[in-house]
Amino acid sequence: AVRRLNPSRLLMTGNPFTASGAFYDSHHGRRQQYETIQIGAFDTPNVKLERVVTPGMVTIDDVEARAEEWEEDSPLYLGAVLGQFPERLDHVVVSRKEAAEAAARSLTPAGPVIVGCDVARFGRDKTVVVSRQGPVARIVWKSRGSDTMSVASYVMSYCKEKQVDSLVVDETGVGAGVVDRLKELQPGCRVVAFNGARRAHNKERYPNRITEVWTAMAERYTSGEIDTDDDPALIEQVSGRRCEVGRDGLLHLQSKENMHRSPDEADALAMTFAVRRGGNRIWI
Repeated sequence: AVRRLNPSRLLMTGNPFTASGAFYDSHHGRRQQYETIQIGAFDTPNVKLERVVTPGMVTIDDVEARAEEWEEDSPLYLGAVLGQFPERLDHVVVSRKEAAEAAARSLTPAGPVIVGCDVARFGRDKTVVVSRQGPVARIVWKSRGSDTMSVASYVMSYCKEKQVDSLVVDETGVGAGVVDRLKELQPGCRVVAFNGARRAHNKERYPNRITEVWTAMAERYTSGEIDTDDDPALIEQVSGRRCEVGRDGLLHLQSKENMHRSPDEADALAMTFAVRRGGNRIWI
């Protein structure tokens, strides 16, 4: 509502406890558009002087109590006391640090080439194509507003040119038309129709496929075995999606409906982990 008034200046203040939204974006993916100011408890007068000069503000006793209660390396202490975005907010699938390290990493491609295609048609969502060969993943195409025939044509040409081994396409919604068209065109590789709502292979841990492939992707980030683009949207998405253990004892991934924007780039990358070798539970 404020932005629709086209203000000449916009001041946002907040605490660094969420990994999405306008305030988070102003310090990460859109930082170049803002002047950011960080104020921690140690920058305030009562703490600096170790006596109350401004009643009502945080005191040194407050800081010491929070350090004892939360511990100094906890996300709560980092955010509430130091005014820093924690590297890993509670329940985040991939930490901000892990996402940034993957973007700065340089690894050697190895093994089969797997392509993930997250399909969108019109609106603000994008169609994104990601190619991954072992630890090295690259975004090879982004498009907003492309029809299903255009998407199928591009993906088919790319797969033939790069000798792709497996192509994973989100068949939900308009993606079903892309899957059908690709099977008709025969791009020279295995075409896998992916539906994130379907039951997971590991039904004792995950409720659906999207949680399963995101977890497989996250494991590569945690182990340092992935090399990605330094893409602001990808970094924001992989480090901004949450998960939690539900009442059923399974790990549930945050739904798209509860996110600031659709994680198109991250979903495309995650889908490259949907391919398995034969009957073995080995993620390629």
